[in-house]
Amino acid sequence: MIRNIIVFCILCLACQATEPKPLLVVATYYAWGGDTPDGGSPSFVLYDDGTIICYHKPAYGEWPQIEKLYTTRKVVDAKKKSEELLSFDLSAAKSDYALTAATCQNETIIWTPAKKIKIYGEWKEPRRFDPSMKNNPKFAGLIKRENELWKTLPDGIRQTLLNIEKEILIAGTPWLPEKIEIILSSYEHSPAKSVNWPKDWPSLNDKSTIKHSDSNYRILFPTKRLAELETFLASREINGPVLIDGRKMSALYRFPLPLDALWTPEPLESFQE
Repeated sequence: MIRNIIVFCILCLACQATEPKPLLVVATYYAWGGDTPDGGSPSFVLYDDGTIICYHKPAYGEWPQIEKLYTTRKVVDAKKKSEELLSFDLSAAKSDYALTAATCQNETIIWTPAKKIKIYGEWKEPRRFDPSMKNNPKFAGLIKRENELWKTLPDGIRQTLLNIEKEILIAGTPWLPEKIEIILSSYEHSPAKSVNWPKDWPSLNDKSTIKHSDSNYRILFPTKRLAELETFLASREINGPVLIDGRKMSALYRFPLPLDALWTPEPLESFQE
């Protein structure tokens, strides 16, 4: 087991030596499972070779074709572009900003090689309150505190996020990774009927499968076979498990970006079914 981990780490280091490295990442992790197909895929990633990958968030209730979710393009000077987008002093910024006292709110991150900034709560506008609460003196203190919390985010960081939103609107070429990550987690307690994992697909013991724990695995699957995967997952009962290597497991998938382990929280369990 230890030997396998060492070999995997060596392979990862070898890949990282040749892969472009990220300079700037902006991502939002959604509190209720996400309104993005990836449940928290970065909206913007800039790599040191000038490559930009953007995720195009669909309008509410409108899902574009998978092939149109991501675009890529290149800029000549990646370092200059990063400096243009970052409208604040990175060294002076805090690592965490809480913009609301409410629970179960979205979290946005700004990641750079030097610092990762977490922003809890909506950064674009203060927490919304029902009109009946606004007109009730009992809630005046709460509303005031929430507005004050929202203002604690420096204007420069807010401007950076607005800059990124404009960048995402710039046209690019459709992009998807070569491999999908299928996230499998133990689901033995599920009362739903299981569907059998196809015998010719990678198993939990496949040499390319990544084991996080006894209850959490990642299987790499060719993106060109996405239609097969979606047909298989759709054959389950609602929230039903798959039966793989004699084990009941939940099955979700996501589109990994190059070196996204640098900014992605583990374990990866909140992605599209």
